[in-house]
Amino acid sequence: MEVIYSPHAQKRLRERKISKVAVTLTIKSPNKQTLTDRNRVIVQKKFGIRTLEVIYVIESSKIIVITLYYL
Repeated sequence: MEVIYSPHAQKRLRERKISKVAVTLTIKSPNKQTLTDRNRVIVQKKFGIRTLEVIYVIESSKIIVITLYYL
């Protein structure tokens, strides 16, 4: 599936210096995954001592990243 970043997510990538590779790894092989009542998917993956959390939705066979941050 194609991964698309919302304008908000693109801004957070730059501000938080998070790589798209880390986001893709988190989406493809998360350590934890939760589906919200609003059909959003929350995934987490550990990178060393930090955990990356990515929130996205699936629309028309595309993953649209809403936001991302380290916990």
